[in-house]
Amino acid sequence: MKQKIYILLKGKILNVIISLFSFGLIIITGCDANFPDCDDCTVYVPEEGKVLIDFTINDENPEVVFFVYESEEAGKDTVFSDTSSSETYTLFLQTETHYTFEAIYYEGHKEIHTFDGGQIKVEEMECDNDPCYYAKVLEPDMRLLQQ
Repeated sequence: MKQKIYILLKGKILNVIISLFSFGLIIITGCDANFPDCDDCTVYVPEEGKVLIDFTINDENPEVVFFVYESEEAGKDTVFSDTSSSETYTLFLQTETHYTFEAIYYEGHKEIHTFDGGQIKVEEMECDNDPCYYAKVLEPDMRLLQQ
């Protein structure tokens, strides 16, 4: 009986230690791995922010044509279009504006369109007791679903 209680207590103590370690790690590193430090922000509200678009590049689609719309609807108010031969494409767009992204792939003679959307949000934080601002990175996922 004493051995069962000892094993039970030993397991609970171990769980408490693991929980405290995990909580401490979250406090030290922060909850959001993409949270900037003071070097990443400015005293001015940024007007542009980074967009990282992910594509599927393969033998059948060595290049992908894509469009960026300043709208919540595809096909309306085109602000940018290009062809990417890279799996990640970087561009800068105006903050606090909603964008819709469209990519066109081919499977045989069939066209496949992928869509995603969002906006580059501006966040405020405090550095040296002063407010500072940064634009969060927008990462539309335009990749084909794996079958």
